[in-house]
Amino acid sequence: MPADVIVQPRESVAFEVRAFDDKGRRVAAPPAGTITWSLEGVAGTVTPDGRFQADPGKANQGGKVKATAGELAGSARVRCFAPLPWAFDFEDGKVPAEWVGAGRLTVAEGEGGKTLHKAPVQSGLNRATVYIGSATLSGYTIESDLKATRKGRRMPDIGLINGGYTLDMQGNHQRLEIRSWASELAFSKKIEFAWEPDTWYRMKLRVEPAAGKTVARGKVWKKAEPEPAEWTIVYEDAAAISSGAPGVSGDSSVDIDWDNLSVTVNQ
Repeated sequence: MPADVIVQPRESVAFEVRAFDDKGRRVAAPPAGTITWSLEGVAGTVTPDGRFQADPGKANQGGKVKATAGELAGSARVRCFAPLPWAFDFEDGKVPAEWVGAGRLTVAEGEGGKTLHKAPVQSGLNRATVYIGSATLSGYTIESDLKATRKGRRMPDIGLINGGYTLDMQGNHQRLEIRSWASELAFSKKIEFAWEPDTWYRMKLRVEPAAGKTVARGKVWKKAEPEPAEWTIVYEDAAAISSGAPGVSGDSSVDIDWDNLSVTVNQ
């Protein structure tokens, strides 16, 4: 069975069982009549021969399709995404199970409601990069409220991901950056941008693939103020990345939050 399958709500997917010995060599699978199929954490149906269909009444969800034969068991992760638009306010108190890389995130009580929260970690990297949907998505806009605290002189980096590009508010540097490749910043653009801790901002990132280039447009403003008409930063990339999953990013030894996140088709 595959490790990760992405489906749409009305799409059906046929699974099959493959067996391997303790040395990783392919062996005969259990007879079909001895295999029991079940679902874990995902709403839908699975037939006795392993055909899965997600519940069309559930827009976005994630879980497992499991196969059991005697003492043997295997599973495949299933992530289900409806067509755009998507909206997340986190008021159900859960980090969406269909997101990838969200193990360090929680849902916390915020001002007037719940927020998606990243706290400092006790060990390991403080960086979190979380992907929401399919890597084949293209031509969309992601928006979110976001806020960060400060500890001493330290402020975090916090942002959004769209189509292979990251829009990053960098606290210690007090700047705004759009980049496509974190290890090679020649593929990026940055501007000075002063922002404050303990203040809610609204961030918008629109990516528009075109012939021979991709245009990434970012906008950030205080949530309590009207949205500005002009984009804060615009980056034209001749590398022309054609698609990529939306997401959130944060690199922080202090608390950071996102709320009221949406992904919509470019208008």
